[in-house]
Amino acid sequence: MIKKSIDQVDKFIGLKKGVKVTRAIRKNALISISDIKSGKIYKDDESLKNLIDTINDILKASVLGTGYILIPGSIILMPLIKKYLDESKIESVKNLLKLTVDEN
Repeated sequence: MIKKSIDQVDKFIGLKKGVKVTRAIRKNALISISDIKSGKIYKDDESLKNLIDTINDILKASVLGTGYILIPGSIILMPLIKKYLDESKIESVKNLLKLTVDEN
């Protein structure tokens, strides 16, 4: 019963998914850093796109993380806001907090 309750809370908050997303962002960041060091970023459009996506993901994740720390009750509020944004009919609002690693 406790395991079921923990799984329901985790499904709502998304901690397991958050760990997977964090690992994916870290992997993309390491690839971007190696592309910058090797100079591949200047020659390959895919490397440049990966760098831009990684920077956007880091900024979006930072905004979410800061919200969890600064806003009282945000452990419940932030998933609700993200769910509301995902259900929006306007594409620019939908993509506001969507990470590129979530799409993969």
